[in-house]
Amino acid sequence: MARVCFIFLMLLSLYPQLFADDEFIPYRINFLLENDVLNRTDEDYSSGESLSAIFYIDTPTHYLFNLIQTDEEQADTFVNIAITNQIFTPSDTKTSELIVDDHPYAGWTYLKIALLKSTTKQLNAISLKVGMVGPSSGSKMIQHNVHKIIGSNEVMGWNNQLHDELGINFQYLYKRHYMVQKIATIESSFTPFIEAQLGNISTSVNTGLIIRFGWNIPKDFGFSNIDIGNEDGIPLYNERKRVKQLPWSFNFNMTLSGSAVARDIFLDGNTFKQSHSVEKENFVGHFGYGFSTRYNSFVLEFLGVISSKKFKTAHGNHAVATTKIAWLF
Repeated sequence: MARVCFIFLMLLSLYPQLFADDEFIPYRINFLLENDVLNRTDEDYSSGESLSAIFYIDTPTHYLFNLIQTDEEQADTFVNIAITNQIFTPSDTKTSELIVDDHPYAGWTYLKIALLKSTTKQLNAISLKVGMVGPSSGSKMIQHNVHKIIGSNEVMGWNNQLHDELGINFQYLYKRHYMVQKIATIESSFTPFIEAQLGNISTSVNTGLIIRFGWNIPKDFGFSNIDIGNEDGIPLYNERKRVKQLPWSFNFNMTLSGSAVARDIFLDGNTFKQSHSVEKENFVGHFGYGFSTRYNSFVLEFLGVISSKKFKTAHGNHAVATTKIAWLF
């Protein structure tokens, strides 16, 4: 955990030198909490937490902001800085023995820095994730303290977790926004997306569709969980100041997506060392359902995602619930 904090502080220290001439205007803070409570289990992807801050870049001048080019001349530029922890465990957490045919113990704590450009119809985003897998992620301590607070059983098998490994992953995300004509007072929108990841943590491609219907739907690119199209709350071009024009909004949402996975460190095991691993599924489907609501600056969102088997010996589908609390500046 100390190594992750060091990396985080080192990257933040570069900010004054790199972007001294650019104005970062706070736009939104997001806190996500994920848990497999929907399955009433504590296995596979067991839990995750993420805290992110999104900044609007007024009149960007640094050359790094030109890494993304868009089809439209006019675009808003945003930066997202997030720190995230994710925890993975087998189904039987009461034994200290290695369970060879079940999900490896693993934790992943990382810093993500993303550059995003938003036009009137599309979102382009590139991001870099840097962090630690293994004991240095602090995941054993995080899970132990959470279980202690909620009165849950102690997890006994962390001695079998993946070894320490520096994780570096690059991600590209593209979303396109379509608004459908109102039916009575009900609005609806469709947001297809595609994302690709490359690195020693994950090498994969995921594509899908976010569907929303409700009242006063925000003109943005939809809501998703940490691992599926996760660049939430970015408004369309020139909509940043109009988001709170109406005091409230409410919508239901649904997500359909599929992943093609070439590498997943949490199933394949460490890259350079021998570690516990299982045979993964190369194709995984996802179905999500939930809602989003906003009152003035306060946003509350919920998404349940059911995924098909991620490895050959998994017990079946796995469900994870995502709860997000956000504040708009």
